Amino acid sequence: MKYGNYTIDEDSNSSVSKIVKAIAIKSNVIEFGSSYGYILKYLKDHKQCTVQGYEIDKEAVDLANEHGIPTEWMDLDVIQKDFFENLDTNIDYIICADVLEHLKNITYVVKLISTYLEKNKNCTLLISFPNITYYGVVDQLLHGKFQYKDLGILDHTHLRFFDKYELEKLFNNNNLEMKSIECINIDPKDSEFKVKLDNQVVDILEAYNNENYLTYQYVIELQYSEIPTKKLTQDIPKISAIKDWNNKLNSQIIELSDIISRKDNQIIELNTLAHKQQDDIETLTKELDSMKRLKRKYTLIKNKIKSFLGIK
Repeated sequence: MKYGNYTIDEDSNSSVSKIVKAIAIKSNVIEFGSSYGYILKYLKDHKQCTVQGYEIDKEAVDLANEHGIPTEWMDLDVIQKDFFENLDTNIDYIICADVLEHLKNITYVVKLISTYLEKNKNCTLLISFPNITYYGVVDQLLHGKFQYKDLGILDHTHLRFFDKYELEKLFNNNNLEMKSIECINIDPKDSEFKVKLDNQVVDILEAYNNENYLTYQYVIELQYSEIPTKKLTQDIPKISAIKDWNNKLNSQIIELSDIISRKDNQIIELNTLAHKQQDDIETLTKELDSMKRLKRKYTLIKNKIKSFLGIK
């Protein structure tokens, strides 16, 4: 996203807005995958933050620097641990906004960030991550599809996919504890999937405890912890809800069966009536033919009588 066509509203429902809103004024912030530096520029201009960006796109690096956002080229996939060993311990926030899903070895990078947070326990990691259990993705799978796109959850450059439980497992395994998790909800018809909610699909998702099927992205705040507390509990599917859904389907099947039966009876009645009408038509046709023959016979007799009497 280049300069001149991007604005940030802290009160809007977007992952970027949630991230910048979480950052305190006059903080020291670094961002991995900082792109053209629009997040860091906002923090610098509106929150008086000290900022530093790291980005793999060289064009973006140059443009960010031209706009006063100090940015260095970096490939996170090959970052070395000495980078974090030499990083100042006065960093307040590390931002990874829609970045981790692009990495070949996400665990390696998360572990390195965790080692830095261990020595700087005042630092907070802020990430945003797409939700693979989003309704739009589920809808594709129900139609036998998994189609990558140029942008969005199924961006063709995304290499890793997580639900929120696997995300927490990834972080907890690397001594990072979720301090907060926010959901960015988007109606599927307003997303890149352009689909409407199907009530039956929604019933199934809710029965199986996918309460975040409308969540497009997660915004997560993390800090280092020797023994991370597991915050998310993945419940087993609600048996009662599944039974209710099954009973609802059975009722619909019975109702449809009754409708089909009534339609079948109507068809039988119409066929019977049609056969009767056909029989009546055949009878009338025979009677008409008989009358025509009788008329011809009477006409012949009449002509003979007239001839016998000499009547013209």
